[in-house]
Amino acid sequence: MTSQDREDHFTVQEGEYTLRDAYGNKLDTKTLAQRALKDKIIAASGTGKVTVNRDYDVPYLAGSSLDGKTVYIDKRVPHTLVIKGKSFDPAGALVAHEEAEHKAMMGTKSYVAAHRENGLPAERKVVEAAGVSWPAYQEQMHKLAENVTEPEHPKNPPPDLYLKPYPHREAEMLEHEQHDELRHAK
Repeated sequence: MTSQDREDHFTVQEGEYTLRDAYGNKLDTKTLAQRALKDKIIAASGTGKVTVNRDYDVPYLAGSSLDGKTVYIDKRVPHTLVIKGKSFDPAGALVAHEEAEHKAMMGTKSYVAAHRENGLPAERKVVEAAGVSWPAYQEQMHKLAENVTEPEHPKNPPPDLYLKPYPHREAEMLEHEQHDELRHAK
């Protein structure tokens, strides 16, 4: 039985009313809540058919492989962010963004158009489905990108990272994006 099977098969033992996984391990409410949120994130993110790899240094937090079958998330992106008191793993949102953006760029869209029209809306859908504030999430992610992944050249990048989309001045693009969002919010 694979680890995926282990996560998806549950049994209830008679008399105890304790929820257990396929191996008989007792499941606590935190584990159940995390799995329910994971299912909600996968449903919101799209196909759920990509591999997520957090073993490399990735410019701008995350990126797709050349074939779009792997989403690389920088190894320094935390598995849990606390945003306005709510714990949240940004992986689902980053995967949704990269999947939508990559698919659009493989069509006819430029990086900027795919990022704004496909990547960001997909990412936002996952963030909001998790009950997290989109502006607060973006603020944390922009700080993380600016302070962690942008200042350096990756020391250990993925071997098949799709590099074409990265503009030379990502920070400037993000700054313009923030100004656009503020203008639309008014």
